[in-house]
Amino acid sequence: MSIVDDSEEKIKKEIFRPILLLEADLDAKVNILTTPQPSENPVGHSTPSHPVNSSQSSFIKKVPIYKWGIIKFSGKESLVNFLELIDSLKSSRGCTDADLFDSAGDLLKHEA
Repeated sequence: MSIVDDSEEKIKKEIFRPILLLEADLDAKVNILTTPQPSENPVGHSTPSHPVNSSQSSFIKKVPIYKWGIIKFSGKESLVNFLELIDSLKSSRGCTDADLFDSAGDLLKHEA
């Protein structure tokens, strides 16, 4: 072996161990975060362990769009800002895209 090969091999060995230690530490942390411990979620708790479809959730009371109190979009304001506002209100007030479509008259005015 040449001197270059020996020095490269030495550097590889020096770097390899810390990398393995970091990888093991990361793997342990990920497993802790993703694996529920039996003592953390005892049987009988109301928190579901599976995703819940928002349409199945009954705790969000649907608020009619005409009661949102927003200023109707006329086309003179920023469309992006208006759509972001409507999207966030739609989610928080339990409405669907179909509800928005049905209530377009409550959201738009004039040429919009």
